[in-house]
Amino acid sequence: MTDTPFNDHRVDRVEQLENNGVNPYPNVDDLDPSPVSDFTQEYGDQDEITDESEWTLSGRVTRSNEFGDFGFYDIDDRTDSVQVMCSVDDRSDFETDEYSQLEQVNSGDWLVFVGYPDRSDTGELTLNAERFTIVSPSLQD
Repeated sequence: MTDTPFNDHRVDRVEQLENNGVNPYPNVDDLDPSPVSDFTQEYGDQDEITDESEWTLSGRVTRSNEFGDFGFYDIDDRTDSVQVMCSVDDRSDFETDEYSQLEQVNSGDWLVFVGYPDRSDTGELTLNAERFTIVSPSLQD
């Protein structure tokens, strides 16, 4: 046990997830994510990605940013890092309520995203997420 205190606002967020019927620490054995390095090696050199294979990637959130109707997250699983893009549109399975949970994501949270490979408008390799699961919210900043 450490003497480092948890941040109250992060503990409150975990309690809020539980109150909304979401298990903040679910069993994810059936999700079977691929290493991020497999994804980046497969598509890193492709300028235009036409493959729409479904990928499951997980990692710790190292950056989050909202831009219009899109949320961008960098995730790192210790093999590599990649950008994940989320939006509520005709290409995703996100429900508005589910998507709003992404507004609560903090740096350090561990998430699993399911989606397909893409490139952002700036050309960055991206997983265009259709679904996500919060695996482990971080309790420390």
